[in-house]
Amino acid sequence: MPVKPKISFENLEVAFASKSGAELRKMYLIFATLNNNLISDLGIGLANLAFKLKLPVKGIMKKTMFGHFCGGETIKESIQACKKLAEYGVESILDLSVEGKGDEASFDKTTEEIYQTLVESAKTAYMPFGVFKVTGLGDYHIMIKIQDGEKLSKEEQAAFDRMKARVDKLCKAAHDLGLRILVDAEESWFQNVIDDLAYEAMEKYNQDRCVVYNTYQMYRHDSLSRLQKAHLVAQEKGYL
Repeated sequence: MPVKPKISFENLEVAFASKSGAELRKMYLIFATLNNNLISDLGIGLANLAFKLKLPVKGIMKKTMFGHFCGGETIKESIQACKKLAEYGVESILDLSVEGKGDEASFDKTTEEIYQTLVESAKTAYMPFGVFKVTGLGDYHIMIKIQDGEKLSKEEQAAFDRMKARVDKLCKAAHDLGLRILVDAEESWFQNVIDDLAYEAMEKYNQDRCVVYNTYQMYRHDSLSRLQKAHLVAQEKGYL
């Protein structure tokens, strides 16, 4: 079996060795379409209308936009895409793009699906990270209230405690499975709460190795100072 070249972005021939000529032409067409605001907006509107009318457009979507930007509809499908990338030395992260619908059942379901991505990732050498969005695990309106310094009702506090428990479940799973896990950065109006959840998990699970990783959006003017402060706190509290 011929050895496949390791991806190098300094050499475009090597960088795109995993793609056929037809696939590259399709990629070019997709990005050219997205670059046209009129066509892009029209396409989104037509796609939403087609889904609303329950027209059979799923196959077309999977072979065009969805097929290019998403690894698959299931963990099993997505792992096949990850395996193909691994042949060229590219590691992957299984990232569930579906967020919670705003009720506790959907938050529990999202947590369980993310947990399964961690379990499957731990079976491979080419998926070293897990990832989650906190907004998939609980009501972001509660985080806005906390960041604004507002008092939570008894029910809101209970909901926030459940959110924290879901975050802990995923971080503990990453620790126990020998993985690393990224806490995805989100909107600035509740990002401080997400940071606090991430640092709490770091203090708990980053004692012997880096398990929990926070994310910083460096286009924000305050991100450097936030990163520096996080580093000082980690030194003071003795975690990695």
